[in-house]
Amino acid sequence: MGFFDSLAKSVGNAVSSAAVQGISTNWEKIRKLPSDRLESLYKDRQNQNKYDMVGMLAILALCKMNSYHPDSMEENQNESWKKRIQNIKKMIELESGREFVEIRDAIEIFERI
Repeated sequence: MGFFDSLAKSVGNAVSSAAVQGISTNWEKIRKLPSDRLESLYKDRQNQNKYDMVGMLAILALCKMNSYHPDSMEENQNESWKKRIQNIKKMIELESGREFVEIRDAIEIFERI
């Protein structure tokens, strides 16, 4: 069983590493967008019930700009975004690099809203 446990762990680490790289790459693109485009991104995804990485990073970029206003969201929608953001927070907690510091800062702002 040791071989298969090792294989499963290797696959899990590779998937996690790819996800972290995806977060970094998407953040670099999303953080440069204007606030109206960011708002459109997350609202489009929310309307489709797709609480995905792009929508979540759009919300965090808006938080960094002090332009995020969750007041118009229904409670269940806001909770869906919160869960997604908490998952990302755990995933990047040990990562270094400017983009991860920016994302963690944005998460802190989001948590205070």
